[in-house]
Amino acid sequence: MKLLSLDTSTSNFSLALSLDGEIKEENLNLGSGLSDAIIPTIKTFLRDKKISLKDLGGMVVGIGPGSFTGLRIGLAVAKAFSLGLRKPLVGVPSLDGLAMNALNYAQKICCIVDAKREKVYAVIYRNNKGVLKKETPYLLTDIKDLLNNISGETWFLGDGINLYQNQIKKALGKRANFALAGHWFPKAGNLAKLAQPKFSSGKLDDPYKLVPIYLYPPECQVRLKR
Repeated sequence: MKLLSLDTSTSNFSLALSLDGEIKEENLNLGSGLSDAIIPTIKTFLRDKKISLKDLGGMVVGIGPGSFTGLRIGLAVAKAFSLGLRKPLVGVPSLDGLAMNALNYAQKICCIVDAKREKVYAVIYRNNKGVLKKETPYLLTDIKDLLNNISGETWFLGDGINLYQNQIKKALGKRANFALAGHWFPKAGNLAKLAQPKFSSGKLDDPYKLVPIYLYPPECQVRLKR
């Protein structure tokens, strides 16, 4: 099955083409130009892979938590393709895709993504023989409260490392490990892997009802939008 996967939850725009399990992926920093560049970038990506939109078997999109604007753009594009091409759609939490980056070397994983306002989007996972098990819900929290609830050796992933690495080291000492910068962002190829069982079982999302994971209260979302 040919799947096109997108994640726009962070400053990294990740897109991947899954061809019956073989994944071809690109990661780009489009910054504030995402809204203008996302569709041309997707078209160029597919053309280079000699795949047309009509050849796709389905769409996968990261649903956050993350950048309000980025999530809205990514989800709008995925929904438009899904509805316009009549292709099935599956949404995957972006933090799950981020945690997958450490699946081969970490037993306990904590994702921390900058949520602005001195807060992070976070979640803690346990790696159970290659299967991620969430130990917490998706959180919007400050780093101090998060660290108070972490025990044992933990690997940290996410762009929050840039902001809080020293604070984490001070609180956890040798129990804290940090992924390399190349593992700080959700990868669209990981989203495709996580979505595959849903396509196989028919547990698809309704494009009209699928929404991002927004953890800030509604009044904050409206204020930021304005």
